Amino acid sequence: MENRIVSLVIDATDAELLAQFWAEVLGWQVVDRGNYGVSIGVDGGPFEIDFRFVPDGPKLAKNRLHLDHPGHLAADPLGGDHHSIIPSWGV
Repeated sequence: MENRIVSLVIDATDAELLAQFWAEVLGWQVVDRGNYGVSIGVDGGPFEIDFRFVPDGPKLAKNRLHLDHPGHLAADPLGGDHHSIIPSWGV
């Protein structure tokens, strides 16, 4: 049996904001929203990114996950210690 990753889960104090940001960057859409958080992907697609609400407040440690996308740099919508990428050519 073949295994594959179907979801990437990211903890966020503002799951809605990050989901909207990354949906725009990737040309995806919100595919699910609930009390857990917000999921983005391509409708019916094999992979989603899930932004989960966490009540912990802003984190103090450095991010250990870094999402790169070809294009121009843009500020992190939550003011984090990493950069985000907005495509210059569309997705």
